[in-house]
Amino acid sequence: FFFWALVVNIPIIALMQMVYRRHQQVTAVSHAVNRQGLISFVVANLLTGAVNLSINTMEVEDQTALAILIGYTTAIGALATFLEAFSDYRRNATPAKKRLKN
Repeated sequence: FFFWALVVNIPIIALMQMVYRRHQQVTAVSHAVNRQGLISFVVANLLTGAVNLSINTMEVEDQTALAILIGYTTAIGALATFLEAFSDYRRNATPAKKRLKN
């Protein structure tokens, strides 16, 4: 299993490194998930539990599984992006004097 994991993951990591070096930019969604990590993690775990309790995941067809994964990923990204925008809004709406006291 260990060698199989290496053979599968090393090309993926190498490809990701090549893309990152070429662009040197992080997407807004990646940045939001990174900054809102704890909430994203908790919500992702809750969504995983909800999916596992509501659907027999071992017998789902490929198209349905792909739709679940896309919906799951979209929901986590959208939530993190919303929370990041709300956090920025609150940070900018707070008067400077209050920010300095806290």
